[in-house]
Amino acid sequence: MRCVISLFSCCFKFFFIQMSTGRLLLM
Repeated sequence: MRCVISLFSCCFKFFFIQMSTGRLLLM
């Protein structure tokens, strides 16, 4: 179970970073 939570957290962080970089590029 802990592995699943860790994986989800990693994916969320990656998605958040992608959104941040995308926003910066748009600006």
